[in-house]
Order: sequence, then structure tokens, then C-alpha cells
Amino acid sequence: MRLPRPRYSRTAHAAAGAAVLIAALAATAPVASARVQTKPCARIGTCTVSGLAPAPLPTATRNPVPQGRFALKITTAPTSTPGTANQSGDLVVNPLSGRRITCPGYTLKSADTLAFQLLTKTPLHIAYVVTERIANTNKTGIRFCLAAPFAFKTSTGKQAQATRLPDGTAGYVGLLPGCANTPAAAPCMEPVSTVRDSASTTKVDVIVRARIPVLTKVGDPWGGS
Repeated sequence: MRLPRPRYSRTAHAAAGAAVLIAALAATAPVASARVQTKPCARIGTCTVSGLAPAPLPTATRNPVPQGRFALKITTAPTSTPGTANQSGDLVVNPLSGRRITCPGYTLKSADTLAFQLLTKTPLHIAYVVTERIANTNKTGIRFCLAAPFAFKTSTGKQAQATRLPDGTAGYVGLLPGCANTPAAAPCMEPVSTVRDSASTTKVDVIVRARIPVLTKVGDPWGGS
């Protein structure tokens, strides 16, 4: 995703998705159809954004497809230095329609992708916490697919597969492992949960959450479930 260049240098790498995502997701949508949002964060330790979704599908549809909405929070990482949370930055997010990345052997549940990065004046160690709430599906087999410009270990314990990222640059893609058995400094996904939703065809929404530690100024991430 080619994000705008504000007064800060390009930052962060991470893309989330659980059939989001983070998963986190193919070529980037034209600028005209993108829903890029920039949120100035006076303190990145309290920076959050929610309700992120591509343009809604038409309401009159016979077979509603799984549809996700993203929320993104910035936290400090295990390698953060004192004062990191008090630094400022611009959080740039772009919820995209369509499966923009592909994790080998996994079919994304949601038809949505999220691309995001935190722009900071200097490199900072942070962690993205990406949450996707997906309607019209169940939690069976849901994983989080991450595409990023940095290497990471997948749910199989192997390194993520080399790939071409949506913006045309080289990167890596793979399904995230569970957080329970993953070092705090590595990307992972938390246990999947559900909440009631009478408007969903399954009467529940699936909640997928991923934690993605990064060093800002590394590149754009994509993710989804």
C-alpha cells in the first residue's frame, strides 16, 4: 500500500488479518477507491482507531458473505525504551475490499484486508494489536494471515514464505502462531472468541486478535482472517 508521506518518515511494518488481515490480504486498490485514514497521535501509547471497514456491501443480498470490521491499537513492545509511549506519530490505516494477500493452504474467511503503519520521526519499537470482528461466519478454522516486509515464524514453526507484497516490494506472508507459545517479541494471534449478534447469519460475530511487534520505519504491513 502506498501511503501518503506526511512530515514523518515512513514507518512500521505489520499487517494483520484473520481472514482479516491483518489478512492482514494483490495489488493495492486505486487511490480513488481507497479509504485511507490518518490519525495524529500526540501519545502513541494511547493511540487507537476502530470501525475500520471497506465500503459496505449492498443490503439486498441473498447470501451475505463474511464481513469484517477492524480496530487497531498501538502499545509498547518488550523492546521499547522508556518514554516510547509518550512519543507522537501519525497512524495511517487503509481497509480494503478483497483478499489482498494469500497464506499458503488457507482460505481467508473475510473478504476484507487491512493495511496500516505508524509514521514516526525516529524508529521506535512498538506493537500493533489488530482486532477483526467478522459477521456471517463461525470461528471454525479461523486463523490470522500476516503479510509484512520482515521475516517471522508461522503457525508451523517455520519461517514465513517469501512473497511480493501488495505494493510490489519483497516481503513475507504466513499464518500467525498462537500467543501462548510465542515469544513476546514475535507476531502471534490470541485465542479466537465470539460475541452474540442477531444480525449475523450465524447469530454470532467472530473476534480475531493479533499482536504484531515491529520497529517503525520498516514498511507497510497487511493482515486479515
